[in-house]
Amino acid sequence: MAKPKKEPEVNEWRDIPGIPNYQASFDGDIRRVYKTTEPKLMKPYTKTYKKRWLHVKISNDGKQQDVAVHILVGKAFYGEPPEGYCFHHVSADLKDNCVTNIKMISKS
Repeated sequence: MAKPKKEPEVNEWRDIPGIPNYQASFDGDIRRVYKTTEPKLMKPYTKTYKKRWLHVKISNDGKQQDVAVHILVGKAFYGEPPEGYCFHHVSADLKDNCVTNIKMISKS
């Protein structure tokens, strides 16, 4: 099982690779970071057809997209998953996006 690149401090915020101006926290929160004002905590929601995971709406390269929170937290703390791997919740609680509840696994 992959471990975070560095043991995080409690509720440490880290940049999300490949998604500028967004950060994920150890506790599973996502925020948008602005140059001139305070960061804005994103409000997670469940999608109508994918009620299993929490999502946030992000803007990247001028395009808005819905992304599952556990994927953003995983990228921030474990890095980009290699081909054939994905992020997975350890427990049955799919709304718990804390780093300790997310691991990288093989898709096969």
